[in-house]
Amino acid sequence: MNEYYFNYKSSGPDKPGVILYFTFIMSLSASLLLCVLANGLLAIFSFLIAIILFINLRKRMHHKIRQKEHIITSENDFSCIRSRKIAYRNIIHIHVPVEEIGALGSDIYERYKNSDIDLPYLNFTITMSSGEKIEWILNEWGGFYNSKKDFETFFIFLVEITTKIHQLYDTGHIESRYLKILDQNGDWNL
Repeated sequence: MNEYYFNYKSSGPDKPGVILYFTFIMSLSASLLLCVLANGLLAIFSFLIAIILFINLRKRMHHKIRQKEHIITSENDFSCIRSRKIAYRNIIHIHVPVEEIGALGSDIYERYKNSDIDLPYLNFTITMSSGEKIEWILNEWGGFYNSKKDFETFFIFLVEITTKIHQLYDTGHIESRYLKILDQNGDWNL
């Protein structure tokens, strides 16, 4: 039995982000309008309220999107915060973005490091026979929502569950490579 703790980015809609920027723009516009039409002190006061509101909403958005995960694995199943116990035999599909993971030989970090583009968040999905999906979004090199250590912890968990599934369905071959059940696209289907 192993336990894993890591942070990840939730995959929910980014409604707080839209509300955050809309509110900030509206508050800023209102303060500028007050500055033009009325007393300068009132405009400064409304601008300070807009900044405080922006900072507060930004913190709330960050806490809503950044999630903490606690996974406990056993011989036949695993459990996580977002779902009950999940038996390995009930997993019918796993998707891992293998072409974008540096630990699997991707050079994507070098390409992004030499550009102005932010490093991508990688989307990992496990689908059960009931149709339920569990999704984790992480940045391999650390970012706003998870650290590099969080990704390393998640990757160890991923290696463990793919090894257990491999043993469940193919007991004759024990290979020593990472994520042995995935195809070249990063998918595994029952």
